[in-house]
Amino acid sequence: RDKLVTGVQTCALPISDKKITMDLGEVRKIDYLRPSSRISWISSNPDSVQVDINGYLFAISSGKSVITGYYNGKKHKISVSVKRGKKKGR
Repeated sequence: RDKLVTGVQTCALPISDKKITMDLGEVRKIDYLRPSSRISWISSNPDSVQVDINGYLFAISSGKSVITGYYNGKKHKISVSVKRGKKKGR
């Protein structure tokens, strides 16, 4: 995958939140400190939580999902729970 270039350090993707709770219909950006277009995001349960290429989470239905970000050959996981509630207008 990514190669180490002399003089350049690769590092993990610092993610602020390891657990997130969202309301049904909420949209939220994953808070990570090293923005990069090389991050790939995947949801373990896209029927509940979807994630786009920019790290935005979409609460589709109540349930749980693990969002995994792949960066520099490493996995970074975030547990996301969607609770039933009033749909937020954004």
